[in-house]
Amino acid sequence: MNLEVTVKGQRGWTDETAHISTNEGKVLAADMIVTGTVWFTTDSKHPFLHSINKIFEKNGKNFPWSKKDAIIVKTGLEGDPNNPVFPVRSGQSTKFEAPDFAKHDEAWFVGNIEVQIDEVEKHDHPVIDDFNQMIVDVFNLAAGNMLKKGNLLTWNIWCAAPDYVDQKEWQNHANYWRTSIDEDHRSPGGARSDQRYFDGSEFHPKNVLGEELEEAINKLFKESIQKYEEKE
Repeated sequence: MNLEVTVKGQRGWTDETAHISTNEGKVLAADMIVTGTVWFTTDSKHPFLHSINKIFEKNGKNFPWSKKDAIIVKTGLEGDPNNPVFPVRSGQSTKFEAPDFAKHDEAWFVGNIEVQIDEVEKHDHPVIDDFNQMIVDVFNLAAGNMLKKGNLLTWNIWCAAPDYVDQKEWQNHANYWRTSIDEDHRSPGGARSDQRYFDGSEFHPKNVLGEELEEAINKLFKESIQKYEEKE
């Protein structure tokens, strides 16, 4: 399963002559629109996915084997999730204290983002809508309810200094990253970093939930297969 926070739109400004140590409050101001984007790749081995894919095909629908057909989780402004535009502001978030391994003193500036998770985008099709919600529920079992409706996600963004851009090279770079995240969320730059607790120790869902996690996921898959077959 692949997960990406996809930027759908942005606007703003930055003072390229400023530095975080001398002008922190005026380095960056922006607005953004993002979505949670979830999809699979065709080499996914779980038989459940291929069973559901057949149901999608019978109904003339595309299974989320690629980003263009991905499951979309909407987001919005805290307290007003129907407003998809939220601010990006200078400085570290005041909602939490970042662990030392997540701080980068060498950065040119740091900004922070705060976004409220909304509902899974609907397609007015019972099989697709049920399946998409079930996949997000499974993801939340293993990710601490990261994409649960109503949850507030907050994180810091550490940036390098502005530099001259070769527009053609940058476009190629952007296209490469846009299409190159694959199964297990490996990026073009190599394997993803491990999830970690505040103290730096690695977080592995199976170590925390053990067999309960696997049993819960298999139960959801089995119930979903039965439900979808009944609808067929």
